[in-house]
Amino acid sequence: MDGTEEFVKKKGIKIVHLTTHDQQGFYSKLGYVNSEPVVVYGGISPSLQKVLCSRIVLYGHLKPMSSTSEMMC
Repeated sequence: MDGTEEFVKKKGIKIVHLTTHDQQGFYSKLGYVNSEPVVVYGGISPSLQKVLCSRIVLYGHLKPMSSTSEMMC
């Protein structure tokens, strides 16, 4: 997973979503959290996400991430 996350970071991707029905515990240990379900091939699947940037810049100050803030990696 580390290699995959490094690859997508280099591509400029800041948030990774994945779906799994039986490995939520495994991915949560890697920092993934539950997120809104996503539509995949016409069906709705549960989704986990991981934000690849751990800090953001908000009004010139470093702050913990929030959904309304801009990510700076």
